[in-house]
Amino acid sequence: MKTKHKRNSELANKRKDELKWKRPTKAETVFWDFLKKYDIPAKFQRIFYMGDTFYIVDFEVLMKPRLLIELDGSVHNGRENYDDYRQNKLMGRKHFKRWQYSFLRFKNEEVFNGKAFQVMKELYPSKF
Repeated sequence: MKTKHKRNSELANKRKDELKWKRPTKAETVFWDFLKKYDIPAKFQRIFYMGDTFYIVDFEVLMKPRLLIELDGSVHNGRENYDDYRQNKLMGRKHFKRWQYSFLRFKNEEVFNGKAFQVMKELYPSKF
């Protein structure tokens, strides 16, 4: 019988291998370029453990206000309740409460039409 820690470790390694093959979507690439252009420290495709499963968030912004950002394409259509459940479960973790993280979810269209960037500019005015 495997311990929970070892099982999580094996799952993490498997998921990391899968991520190596995942190419960023066009919206993710545009948003990442925006973060880099304005020198907003962030990480791309962060994996967080939730028991025996994972939550992969598209971006983690590492300056205050600390953010987890998810960009939703068409694959998320009809999954809003499930996405909300997983988001709430993730944000309930001690780490995110202690560091006062917030969660932002943008539709891909909001990246392409500039709404997402306007929100980021309001959150980080010193970068613009």
